[in-house]
Amino acid sequence: MPGPGPAEITAYIRRSLAAAFVGSPRTVADRIDWLRSTGIDIVQLDTPMETDEDRSLRRELLTLLRTGRAHGRRGW
Repeated sequence: MPGPGPAEITAYIRRSLAAAFVGSPRTVADRIDWLRSTGIDIVQLDTPMETDEDRSLRRELLTLLRTGRAHGRRGW
C-alpha cells in the first residue's frame, strides 16, 4: 500500500500548525521547541488584535523560550 501523497502530507501539516499555538505559554513553548527540533528555526507570533493580556502572555512565552525552560516534549 503506498504512503500518503504530497497533498495528504500538506493537509496534515496545515491541520497540525493550525492548532499548534493554542494553549498556555508553557504549552506553546513546548510546541515551538518541538518545531525547533525538526529544523524549523523561524516562527512568527501574530494576532489581529493585541490586548495587555496578549502582551503579557507573549512576554511569558518568550521568557520560556529564551531561558530554555520549555519541557521539550516531542509531540502533542
